[in-house]
Amino acid sequence: MENNVNNTSTDEKRNFDWVDNKSLLEQALKEVNDALSKEPLLAMDCEGHKLSRNGTLDILILSVRNKAYLIDVKSLGKEVFETELRSILESCTYQKLMFDCRKDADILKHQYQVHLDGVYDLQLLEILHRRQNEPKTNLPLKKNGSYWNAIVNAVERLSSYKKCIQLYTKDDGDYKVKERGRSIMLGSKTIWATRPLPASLKDYCCVDTMGLFKLYDELIQNGKRDDIMRVASARYADYYRGFSVEVDDMFHEHGFLPMRIIPEGNSLTFAYGNRECTGCKRMFPRDDFSATQVRKGTQMCPVCKKIDQRHW
Repeated sequence: MENNVNNTSTDEKRNFDWVDNKSLLEQALKEVNDALSKEPLLAMDCEGHKLSRNGTLDILILSVRNKAYLIDVKSLGKEVFETELRSILESCTYQKLMFDCRKDADILKHQYQVHLDGVYDLQLLEILHRRQNEPKTNLPLKKNGSYWNAIVNAVERLSSYKKCIQLYTKDDGDYKVKERGRSIMLGSKTIWATRPLPASLKDYCCVDTMGLFKLYDELIQNGKRDDIMRVASARYADYYRGFSVEVDDMFHEHGFLPMRIIPEGNSLTFAYGNRECTGCKRMFPRDDFSATQVRKGTQMCPVCKKIDQRHW
């Protein structure tokens, strides 16, 4: 297999293979399985135009700690998933480090009938890390107007991968690669379909996956929380793919942690949802809404309420 090494502006060498034919794919998957037999931990990401069930998937990146595999889905076609790759993606045996898996899971399910499983989403792990290291919000004892305002104000923002690099790994080289890649992507809507892919974007793919190991190692210092992360990441993966049609309105495309994704307290289950939020259309327990909202049929979960307030 042809081996590629990119030299970044910081002279850091990134080890990766560009995989665009069947024999290269077989070799890549063999190497990935060999690595997984030693450490059942994999990092992955998808890149394409408007990544979602109605978008395109051009590149799928798999990484072990010391090497990335950039799989050219555009060239290989749907047949790429009728290989060992499907088994890896659908296996719950291997933890797959990702950062906001929602759109990746959506396109894999609805275009390629691949049910992504075993996700360990570091965007959620960062929320847990933040909760452990920041003071908790004290809510009023009575469920009055002040209570519901406090709930809405306590809605948590999601951190971007770039911000997490700055905060936790403090890797200036990775940060610059992300910045450079982002500027290229803003200049072309179909850049991920370009062949040959620019070297700077291959480097970007490496950072987006191999960098997840660095972030993972930093964040698990407060504890891995495997049970919570398994449940939360599975719900996160279902966030878009669970809808019968694609959703892309302001109640779904936002920078806040959606409601009822991470289990609360010591429980790994969620209360039964029998009321639909009029914003995101997800089902929640009656207690997630005020009596006034339910009476008027205008119930919104706290996240959608916050978005609605900001919109107006």
